[in-house]
Amino acid sequence: MNAKALICDERQHFALDDVILPDPAPDQVAIRTHFTGVSIGTEFGLISGKIGKVDHDSIGVIIDWRG
Repeated sequence: MNAKALICDERQHFALDDVILPDPAPDQVAIRTHFTGVSIGTEFGLISGKIGKVDHDSIGVIIDWRG
């Protein structure tokens, strides 16, 4: 599945880039995201290892459900 992702490289430069996602597993769903919040402070905290995993707020619709 083709998608866009916010990618951070080794120089900590961010870019919106094309990616290919695998099909969802039987216990997963694919969601077409219409909106997601990105906090540059949170993102830099994640990539620098200063903070652990965080959840991001997103809005979308299910496009593939294997249920």
